Amino acid sequence: MAEVARCLDGGTREAGKKYWKGDHIISVTQKIIEEHMRSIANQKTIDIDVSRLHWTPYGKLDGRR
Repeated sequence: MAEVARCLDGGTREAGKKYWKGDHIISVTQKIIEEHMRSIANQKTIDIDVSRLHWTPYGKLDGRR
């Protein structure tokens, strides 16, 4: 959540990060969303070959979970 707020905020005070009744709330303006979408439009994408991904959940190797 903090990463989302940081990305949307962009270092400005326009994005509001709030905590209300035990919930985290991120409030942003339409302007901030449009600026963020423009800023990521030209970023390179990373192609991932999923056949090369090998993952074992934590604890499965030693039989604890």
